Amino acid sequence: EYARLPYLIVQTAHASTWQNTNDLVEEIVVGRTIWIRDRFGFPPEEEIDMEHTIELEVSEVSLFRATTHHSDGVDVYIALMQQGQNKRVCKPIKHPGSSPRQTIFCKLEPGKYDLRFYAEFPLGGLHPCSDFFAQVAIRPVELVNKAVTGECMNAASDLSKMLVAVTPESLTKPRWTDIRVPIKMQTNAGTVTVWRNSIEVTEEDVAEKIYLRIVVISDYVSSDLRFQVALNGRYIADNQVTAHGYADMIGPLDAATYEVTLYYIAGAGPPDLVLCSTSRVDLRLVSHTSYADDSSTWLCTSTRVPLPDSLEPTPDEQVLIDSEYMVPEGGEILVQIKVSEPRLLRVQVRSTDADFRLILTKSGETDILAQGSDRLEVLMGPGIFVLKFSADIINRANVAACTTFILNLLLQPKQTLVQCPWSSSSSGLTSRDAAQKAASDHIGNVNLDLKPKKLSKYINDKPAVTLWMSEGMKKEFVVELESTSAVRLDVMVHPPWLPLEVTLRKIRSTGHLEAPTAVAEWTESRLLLMASDVPKGRYSLSFKQPRKYKILPGAGRDGDLKDVCAHVTVFADVGEASKEAADNMRAELLDVPDLLAVQPFPSSLNTVGSFGSSLAPLTSTQVYRFKKE
Repeated sequence: EYARLPYLIVQTAHASTWQNTNDLVEEIVVGRTIWIRDRFGFPPEEEIDMEHTIELEVSEVSLFRATTHHSDGVDVYIALMQQGQNKRVCKPIKHPGSSPRQTIFCKLEPGKYDLRFYAEFPLGGLHPCSDFFAQVAIRPVELVNKAVTGECMNAASDLSKMLVAVTPESLTKPRWTDIRVPIKMQTNAGTVTVWRNSIEVTEEDVAEKIYLRIVVISDYVSSDLRFQVALNGRYIADNQVTAHGYADMIGPLDAATYEVTLYYIAGAGPPDLVLCSTSRVDLRLVSHTSYADDSSTWLCTSTRVPLPDSLEPTPDEQVLIDSEYMVPEGGEILVQIKVSEPRLLRVQVRSTDADFRLILTKSGETDILAQGSDRLEVLMGPGIFVLKFSADIINRANVAACTTFILNLLLQPKQTLVQCPWSSSSSGLTSRDAAQKAASDHIGNVNLDLKPKKLSKYINDKPAVTLWMSEGMKKEFVVELESTSAVRLDVMVHPPWLPLEVTLRKIRSTGHLEAPTAVAEWTESRLLLMASDVPKGRYSLSFKQPRKYKILPGAGRDGDLKDVCAHVTVFADVGEASKEAADNMRAELLDVPDLLAVQPFPSSLNTVGSFGSSLAPLTSTQVYRFKKE
């Protein structure tokens, strides 16, 4: 289910008038502010070299950050180069810890750059389904609100008073501490520690099976605060990416002294460029023994982070939450949202355990401003709001041990949206954008190659399709399947504010549409539709926006969103799901030992090097084939 890395990222204040001079490049991300965060994989044609290059076109002085996170079976590295020169622009910094995770953070001048993702070939080869988590973001320095930054710096937190708490509170209840940490740039990038605290675990604590829970939430571009835990000089924490931050649950702890630190990567830039935003931390010691009579709750809560109970972004900060959360006892969650400028709020909730109702009100008031079942789209003005999640368990008798829901929440500054090519302020359009503008539906002749591919060992990727979409636009495609097939659609939306729905429905002989065969779901900033074993027949693939944003008082006028767009890239893959073809494919692959490292079974294990030590246990996994006879 991993996403595809783009080949081109364009940062421009006039995205709708940007000129694409390379018609062969379709995997493009365009916008004034850029933030892509997902699990990615090397495209099939790049798995041999294990290297992918993203071209960057930057038109404004901007903050740039790129990071690598946890990966599956391969260590991924990054490098930023001036385009056309074999010279690194910003130095990648390795994070403390055993894993080679890196960050590039610096101030970029306008120009063209190459961002390289590359990996060392692991022992035994790279599995074709391996993926890695990464983030890339660009934000113009002009959008940094100096007044807000100054207020934040004046209220900088005294972290010397912050301690790791020992609390009996349930892990489903957040215990947040708000902190304000000025982020300084340096001539040379490096790691800056902002807080350090020692924890003494005694033998009495060991009997309680003590765990250390750490959660840090911060703005990715300006802060990206992280943590680390050292034991006898060795790092033991693993920063797992969560919605808008990082988390880890370490334990059970042995009797020893542990050193916990918070740090950030100081970017390469002028020292007078200082950033600041409100971050949140949840640091506490939790006893596993206290959950002895409720082991299911421990299993459910120890691996999940509670939803933040407050969102207070700076004017230039984008908030994107995409994660799975526990439904608390009582089934009610309240999130306070404090904004100082017009913002778009888009919420989607899905769960197999509960039905939801979403309600938005002003803080301290009972009048409902907007509500919905599993979706909510609102354009809000400055103010303090409360978003209420009310869950109704579907079947309490048969409910799973973990009652969960998946949330995709976007809080996007309206000022970062892009003018559509057909808006009155657009000029100098490309031929493709001009065709969109001239079309009556502002989409025109956009075609997806939906012809099913036959299973083959040869790579034959279909090109992506890009277009601009605004609120209310829709498009429908007809899919003809002559045999059982698998369908996958990746719809990447930047920024992902559109209330877009993508569905696949079978068309009956009478022309009527059946219930959806598959529905795309939001994951990070893309809509993903996956359906295997779709029966043969005629289908309708629709891109629709049946809902519109509700504009609240103080947010603007009705129709303010008609001329703003999102850049949409669609990857469509349809392939025959034939069991016979798959079996034949497997037989072919067995004759390609370099691809799957297939080996004949050894005639003897009495070989030099087979066993490193006669006392050490040995576990080995390999793909073998029988001899032809």
